[in-house]
Amino acid sequence: MTKRSRSEEHACFASLYQIKYDPLGLIQRKSILKHKPDAHRSALDLSHSCSFSRDDFIAIGLEMGSTLLNLDMSHNYNITDNDVYAALGLPSCLPLPLRSLNLSFTRITDSCIESIAMYAPGLKVVKINGCENLTDASLSALARYCKDLTTIKMSECTLVSDRGIQLLAQECGASLRSIHFGKCVQVTDKAVPYLAQFCPSLMKVDLSYTSISATGLKQLLSSLFLLTRLRVEGLALGSFHIEQIVTKPFLAKINVSFCHLLTQGDVEKMVQAKQLQEVLIFGLNELNLEGSRKFVF
Repeated sequence: MTKRSRSEEHACFASLYQIKYDPLGLIQRKSILKHKPDAHRSALDLSHSCSFSRDDFIAIGLEMGSTLLNLDMSHNYNITDNDVYAALGLPSCLPLPLRSLNLSFTRITDSCIESIAMYAPGLKVVKINGCENLTDASLSALARYCKDLTTIKMSECTLVSDRGIQLLAQECGASLRSIHFGKCVQVTDKAVPYLAQFCPSLMKVDLSYTSISATGLKQLLSSLFLLTRLRVEGLALGSFHIEQIVTKPFLAKINVSFCHLLTQGDVEKMVQAKQLQEVLIFGLNELNLEGSRKFVF
């Protein structure tokens, strides 16, 4: 038997287990027990692991699928619905204990999210950025089955619209703490009333480069009192919005890059706002941003 070189092995790590892959299809499992000796393996990071085959995912699913709490298969554009089903051991006779899922920048479809939502109703964190096939149907499935959802990241999912956000806000708004819909260009002011009414506990919001107007942004800022992070790049952010922002007692980080309506006076107000620790403000070279460490430009 020919000994494999290290260059032939590609490693991906779980929180408690290490799984090594080689081109011959052999999967070796080795406990690294970084936590308690009796701790149950619960997390698996397969991100950027483009060399895995369907058989590898099936083996992983048989070994770990029914015990996973956290699964990351992101940044693998060759990943499809069937690969995800295999890694999770679906279909299954029992519900999955899955709590956190990251399938960002893969080729999954709405059917994948619908299936996972049905089998894993305890999901709290879902990251599906850059999945160009996903539509409002994915948000509808999460709203129907995953009532304790706290975080949804769907930036760059350009088929998502106001309807999906409405359904999610109405069903999961009480638990939602973090929403990310940057570059979802079909999101407009029509989504704002649902976020304002049903999501009072939002702390992290990303609506950069959506189609939300100055009026819609004003309405949303008026309703969110617990904001800690806000991204509104490329929106019609003006002086009135800055007046709202500087009064948010918990807002520590904001990204207002390419908000070309901002003035030097708005900059001074952000400098004086003691709770603001970091302001990202790229693309506004006409403003004087020197003299404050909180600005990143």
